[in-house]
Amino acid sequence: MCISRGAEGSFCGSTCSATAPCPTGYVCSTVGAWQQCVPAGGAECKCKSSWIGKNFSTECFDENVNGKCQSTRDCNTGTLSKCNARTPSAEVCDGIDNDCNGVIDDGTLCNDGLACTTDSCGGASGCINALQAGACKINFACYGAGDVNSTNPCQRCDPALNPLGWTTTTNACTIGGSCYPANTPNPILSCQVCDPSKSTTQWSLATDTCFIGGSCFNSGTTLVGNVCQACKPAINTTAWSANTGATCNDNNVCTEPDTCQSTGLCGGPVIMGPHEPNNTYSTAYFIGNMTSDDNDKRTITSKLAPQSDVDWFRTTVTDTSGHSIDPKLSVNSGGASVRACVYFQSIKYTEKITCKDGSAPDNTSSPGYSGCCKSGVNPTFSMDYSASLFGAGDDSFYTRIRIDDLKTLQCVDYSFDIKF
Repeated sequence: MCISRGAEGSFCGSTCSATAPCPTGYVCSTVGAWQQCVPAGGAECKCKSSWIGKNFSTECFDENVNGKCQSTRDCNTGTLSKCNARTPSAEVCDGIDNDCNGVIDDGTLCNDGLACTTDSCGGASGCINALQAGACKINFACYGAGDVNSTNPCQRCDPALNPLGWTTTTNACTIGGSCYPANTPNPILSCQVCDPSKSTTQWSLATDTCFIGGSCFNSGTTLVGNVCQACKPAINTTAWSANTGATCNDNNVCTEPDTCQSTGLCGGPVIMGPHEPNNTYSTAYFIGNMTSDDNDKRTITSKLAPQSDVDWFRTTVTDTSGHSIDPKLSVNSGGASVRACVYFQSIKYTEKITCKDGSAPDNTSSPGYSGCCKSGVNPTFSMDYSASLFGAGDDSFYTRIRIDDLKTLQCVDYSFDIKF
């Protein structure tokens, strides 16, 4: 009878009884309803030499929770061959019936859990997880075209360029969690732009602009209230620079032309009067000799400049026969308040002066001279002059004329008429 030894296979047995004992190495055992000789101690069945080459075989198997795989054993060599049954394993996609259920690569084997892939088994080639059109698979996650990397806003899913990784936007900046292409202005400060050549993580100052005191200024923009300070990016982009050479007004009438200086302040050369230097009686400007003839009059146009200027003029007056000496000074000061003085020194005698028309005596300003002064806008006054007894002698004299500014912070254009 055929006796099953489980996974080892099935083997031919022989009956035994008390009167028909088993050969040496075997014991008589009950197998089903029969008494059969089986190897003692559970030993493996042996082949008989007569079985060599006769293809006597038995089916064996290897079994576990995954399945049962079968094979055969034979006695063709005189020794029972080993059972070469595979050990069953969980089914995987490899073109092999791993669990020995008779179906290759059955079951759900290749699901990668990603919605953006189409999963299938390719047999010996393994699983095929084909990425669907219009999608990216990055770090085992699915992204649609145009999706942005949460850690880098300048990286996007672009299946056409790289379906398996982020595509970085070139020539751009990542600032404040947003991606800006090159030359994009800061939406808050117009003078700041994305300039990847300078920084890819911070706003950069735009060309020809300044950022001063938290505000933006274009090149050439001047400081309100001071045209002598301007935005000059070539010099300084964060502070005002001197607007050297620009036209300005220093509000000083005693300087011209006014231009911006390297200090950032407005100024100009001090204006000099046309008859300078004539600041003292000893440097008085000579206006030419005159006579006591009423038709002999001088008109002088000049300027009190620089500030606090004093102008002196001089002449020698010849007493002409038949003409009285009645000096008169008329000043046109253009609305400015000035002081005008006339001083006399007789050549031969001692002069006597009487001040008129609101003028007052002044005998100290010009040594050796006596005179009269009057202050105000457009001062005009006459004087009486005499020297010889009853005017019978030669009353010729030297004269000094003085004009000065009563306000030290102004320059005055003026003219005067003088006659004797």
